[in-house]
This record gives sequence, structure tokens and C-alpha cells, in this order.
Amino acid sequence: MNPQHIITGLLDTKVITYPSQQVVATYSAVIKPTTYLGSISILNPETNQWVDGQIKVNSQLSGSGFDIYWDNNVLTMQTKPELRTSNFFDTNGKLLAKFKIRADSIDSERIYYLHIYSNKYPEPLYLLELAARDHHTSTSQ
Repeated sequence: MNPQHIITGLLDTKVITYPSQQVVATYSAVIKPTTYLGSISILNPETNQWVDGQIKVNSQLSGSGFDIYWDNNVLTMQTKPELRTSNFFDTNGKLLAKFKIRADSIDSERIYYLHIYSNKYPEPLYLLELAARDHHTSTSQ
């Protein structure tokens, strides 16, 4: 896959590949006082079909987390703000990917390191989850 760029709006995000500038994934959020629900759609490059899913917040005592429902799978992202990390797990607890915010990043220009340990899920899934995490963090402060 070509390098990707995330364009973020107030409630909408798109993942675009370069140099083709093709949209390969989208995310939009619905925020209510007690609910944060994101809708995602990722283009399957083999079938050229869009696969829809959802991202939901699940609050935890040791941080925050998100459940991702996509293509008949459930993934969990657990965030540890004090460590500036987010880990992605499948339903068996296998670590799929990890984000880490670079220590010298500032809120307006965060720099992330992304390590993907499994090719079972497309890269845009992790990027959309990061956008959801950042959006949820910014709206809950």
C-alpha cells in the first residue's frame, strides 16, 4: 500500500493513498452525552467493495479503550495515557498493533510510531482507530 495521509475534520476523517489520492477508508462520529459511536468504511482493494463497521468507546479503570466491529471481527484498542501508548488486540488477546505518541510531540502536531504485528487487518483500520481516539480525547476534555 502506498503511504497514507489522514485528513481530519470535526466529525469526519478520510484515509487517502498517494499518489493516486484515492479514498480508501472513511470515519464519521456521532457524539451524544453518554455515547461515542463511530462509523467506519474501508475499501477492499481486491473486490473494490466497501466494508462497513463501527467503533465504540469502552471506558476502563486503567485508561480508555475502543471496540472495533468490522468485517465480522471484533478488535479492542486499549489506551494507557500515562505511557502514551495504544495497543490493538483480537478476541484471543493477540497483540495486533501498537501506537506510541512521540514524547516531544505537542497536541497540535502529534507524531506517532505505529508497529503492526499482523497483516490480518488492513492498515487503514488502525489509522481510523487512531483518528477516533484523538477525536474522542479532544471532545471529552
